Amino acid sequence: MAEKKKHGVEHNYGKLDRDYGLRMFTMKPEDDGPVFMVNYMKYKETADYGEGENPGISGREADDKYSPVDVLGRIGAYVAFHGDVVDQSGSNTPVWDRIGVVCYPTRKAFVEMQNRPDFQEKHVHKNAGMDQTFVIGSLPREGTEPGDYRTVKDSSGVVQVSAHKGINGVTAAEVVAALGASRAHAAANGCDRGQWYDVEGTIMGDGRTFDVVCFDAFPGVDEYRAYRAALAADPACALLVDPARTDGYSVAVDAALDRITMR
Repeated sequence: MAEKKKHGVEHNYGKLDRDYGLRMFTMKPEDDGPVFMVNYMKYKETADYGEGENPGISGREADDKYSPVDVLGRIGAYVAFHGDVVDQSGSNTPVWDRIGVVCYPTRKAFVEMQNRPDFQEKHVHKNAGMDQTFVIGSLPREGTEPGDYRTVKDSSGVVQVSAHKGINGVTAAEVVAALGASRAHAAANGCDRGQWYDVEGTIMGDGRTFDVVCFDAFPGVDEYRAYRAALAADPACALLVDPARTDGYSVAVDAALDRITMR
């Protein structure tokens, strides 16, 4: 009997939004285009390859084995951002380990990749190592497209990666207005570059969605923390750190690769 063809990949680390996946797959070519998939990642302490399989490696090490850079290159995608979380503010459930962002040439390319044998072979490692993840489909906000910010290639520090969702009656427009008000506090704490993204869907997660994802570069963790404290003290942007008004996550990342805030 012929072996049944495998469709897609197994994923034990989150809930798939099939409606968003279908929208991406059936989008007309003239409406499709590049999409940035923002990944918040939490690893298992020990990788789980299934019954009888015990390679004795951590979840992080399994994800390092996954690293599908060659597959991404074959479909015209690239890694735009990658780094380890060094600090987290607000919600600490879960405590995130790493952030990665991949830019795909089209949404359909992202969906079709799931059926590629070369990707499926690598994805075994991600499934073994990942505990929880959000994969957030995002597009650069109008006016903050790549290239519209200061280029600083020799700078160090951390990048705040923050995902925001208005709740309990707070609209996406109010979240964006609060982010605008937060710019003065960011600048006062050394943030001189960054990029914001509008979220169109969360293909993998726990069922929650987000409105905006922001990348803001700070000189260090101390400045990042001072910025977050300043938000809480300012009524114009306090909703960004108020769990009764916004849901989401803010982490400081030591970026090994950054094609978002530095080019």
